Amino acid sequence: MKKIGIILLSLISLTGLSVGMDILTGYDFDYSLKNLINPFKIMELSELLFLMFLVLICIIQLSRRLIQKWLHKDQFNQNGK
Repeated sequence: MKKIGIILLSLISLTGLSVGMDILTGYDFDYSLKNLINPFKIMELSELLFLMFLVLICIIQLSRRLIQKWLHKDQFNQNGK
């Protein structure tokens, strides 16, 4: 329950910070909410490419872990019989 509370508190505070910074830079409240809901629309090409690179790294790491776990489990089953 603490973890959910910490996550929600972080989400609310970071959302408020983002909207507040947009308002301080001169955007109206509606535009800042649109930026908050759809952040990929305002990203430049280099930022999108970097985001795709990070997602690709995460997918590769997850697949490596799953394959190693699968191979270890398969090897254990063969040795155990």
